[in-house]
Formats: sequence, structure tokens, C-alpha cells
Amino acid sequence: SLDFLNSFSLQSLSPRVQVGITPQFPLINDLKKVASTSLWIGAQNCGTDLKGAFTGEVSPELLNELQADYV
Repeated sequence: SLDFLNSFSLQSLSPRVQVGITPQFPLINDLKKVASTSLWIGAQNCGTDLKGAFTGEVSPELLNELQADYV
């Protein structure tokens, strides 16, 4: 469930503070849709090959398609 985002407030932080989270891969797309633009959404890791399917890895190309902010 993405309910925790409703109680997650960035408004009390200094504008110089950048906050990001790295959810499990299947949640990246959903979080990018509902998260505030001031909350960075990243990936926990990515594979070493630019694209392709590899067990347990996510390609940088796919993370780029999901608009992950960082890895």
C-alpha cells in the first residue's frame, strides 16, 4: 500500500535538503505517479548491462523508462 505517502511531509524541511527513497523495484512506477515532485524516487540497484532481462537485476534502460531519479 502507498498510504504512507499521505503522511510523509517534506514541508518542514529546509529547501536545501533533498529527500529520496529507494523502494522495491515493483513499486517505483506507482510511487513516481503519486509522490510529490520534491521526493526523489530511486532504485536499490541495477544490472551492469544497459538492457536485457537478467534474473534479480534491473537494467539501467528500464529504470530510465520508469524515470527513477537515482540508483
